[in-house]
Amino acid sequence: MRETRKRQLRTFPNLVAKDFQHPHDVAATEALKAVPGLDKVIAKIMEYSLERVFYLENIASSIRVTPRMFGRLYRSLGWGCQILDLEEPELYVAHELGHVKAAHVLYTIMARNISTLMTIIGQATLGLRSLLEQGLVVALRDWYRKAELTSDRAGLLGVQELDPCMCAFMKMAGGASRLYT
Repeated sequence: MRETRKRQLRTFPNLVAKDFQHPHDVAATEALKAVPGLDKVIAKIMEYSLERVFYLENIASSIRVTPRMFGRLYRSLGWGCQILDLEEPELYVAHELGHVKAAHVLYTIMARNISTLMTIIGQATLGLRSLLEQGLVVALRDWYRKAELTSDRAGLLGVQELDPCMCAFMKMAGGASRLYT
């Protein structure tokens, strides 16, 4: 019979995102903030309350984690929030605490909804969409991949064990976890 041992997970009081952010994420976020016109795009998103539309779209197509729905995952949410020193957010299946802690949410919404945003920008700028589009799309896609590195680091802080993380990465990369030894 297999023995299970209870591990004591370490918490990180007063943890700030900069403590675990990947350097490529930090650089890409700074580059994204430097994209000309991005501040105007964010202002338009706020002006037209599009963040609310994206939120409603998310909750309509995702399952919320609660004590009664995905109870085990909900308990992990509690532990993850304690470990990362984070107030418990609404969690939906497929969302990650590392992105919440690192304040990736707004840019993630923009990256996931780039085509809708480009249409809005085109209308708001009288057709100058193509000039802004290429730089913004490239910057958002570059940032999005690098933000995943930070979220992966937060996941490792949450699990605090390398093997389960490596197995998960192998599965996500399309490989079998048994290939990792």
